[in-house]
Formats: sequence, C-alpha cells, structure tokens
Amino acid sequence: MYAFTKGLLSNPGVKQLMRGVTQGCRNEVCFALAVAHLINGYSTQETLQILLTWNQLNSPVLPEKEVYKCINSAAKGLAKDFNHYYNAMRFKVKNITGHEIKYRPVTPTKPREERKRSHMDEWKKDLIVLLQKRGGRFLGTQKQLAQELGAPLSTLKKVLNMLEDEDIIFRDSVERGKKSFTVLILQVNQVENLMVYTGIHYGKRGVSLGVRLKEECNESNVIPRFRRRLLL
Repeated sequence: MYAFTKGLLSNPGVKQLMRGVTQGCRNEVCFALAVAHLINGYSTQETLQILLTWNQLNSPVLPEKEVYKCINSAAKGLAKDFNHYYNAMRFKVKNITGHEIKYRPVTPTKPREERKRSHMDEWKKDLIVLLQKRGGRFLGTQKQLAQELGAPLSTLKKVLNMLEDEDIIFRDSVERGKKSFTVLILQVNQVENLMVYTGIHYGKRGVSLGVRLKEECNESNVIPRFRRRLLL
C-alpha cells in the first residue's frame, strides 16, 4: 500500500520505546509501535510477533488481547486514513520520549485515470509515442497537438521546452499571417533505417520536410541550420 523512507525504526524515540515501558503508557506505545512496523512493510502477523516479544519487556506486561487490539486498530486506521494515523504515531513518540520523527511517508502513485494531473514524464512519453506514430514529425498548431495528446496547452508548452532542451525533438515555428504553425521533428526515432532530415522548406502551401537515408547523406549536403544528429 505504501513505502517509507528508511530510518523510521532506527529513530531514537522508537528505539527507546522498543526497550519496554512502564504502566500508564503501554497501550499508546503499543499502538505507536504497531503503526511504525506496519508502514515499514511488516505484515500484521509479523508485527504481532514483534510486539508480543516487546511486551515481555514492559513492567507490567500488557494482556495479550490489548496487544491484538492495538495492532488491529493500527492496521484498520492506516487503511482508512494513512496520514492521520501516521501523524498520531509521530505525536505519541514525541510526547513520550521527546524525540521527533521527521521522516515522511511515500504513498504510491494513483492510477493515471484516477488523477486530475499527470506527471511531466508521462506527458513526455505520450508525446514521443504520438510523434513516433506520426512518422517522427508533426506540422500544425500547438492547440491541435494539445487536443490530440489530450493535455492542457500550458502543459504541452512545458513538455515541448523540456524535450527540446534534452535534444529529443527539434522545434521550429512558421508564421503565415494570423496563423502560426509548429514544426516538430523527433530526433530519436526507433526505426530500422535511420533517417536524416535534410531541411525544412517553406512555401506558399505550407512546409515540406526534406528526408534522405543516412547512407545517402553526408554533413556537407545537409542544410547547416537544420543539421541534427539522429540516434536509434
């Protein structure tokens, strides 16, 4: 359900509590230790065995049914409201020992269809796949590309900047009156024959891309302004 930054069980406060406590705070400590072990990947059964052994260090020991109750409460609570029970554990450890827990939990990424926003890396991959499906090039408006990609226009602009900075795409713009077209060329094209784009030609009817097979080209006959090194 979740991962956790390494070091929680090595926290001085948690280590102090693991040495056993006296009457008056045993239930709180048992609950806090149960939460700490569960979010570190221990199963409820493993946590039970650990805390039953820990209970023998207490003075006096807790009834076993109380240990069971604390673990069940911790497990159900974490599944229902992780942050609340995690913070409750932190508070109890600090309140009893004076040691603060500064670690933060790392919750898993939600499935993409359940998220309002996608990560930039995902949009970058989507755009690369889209360009590959279109033969490694795109000619049109950024608004059209955003609609085809299914991404917000502001996000697309950021993705284009990132991919251009990483030399994954070549981008140019063509202005024709009120209309502005964007030319995109994928620099990393996973095809059998490596292609070299020899130039971008602007005409009255739009833009055409000059393309030759690599073995038919050399650097001398590639237009310098648009010379690009393509990788498989």
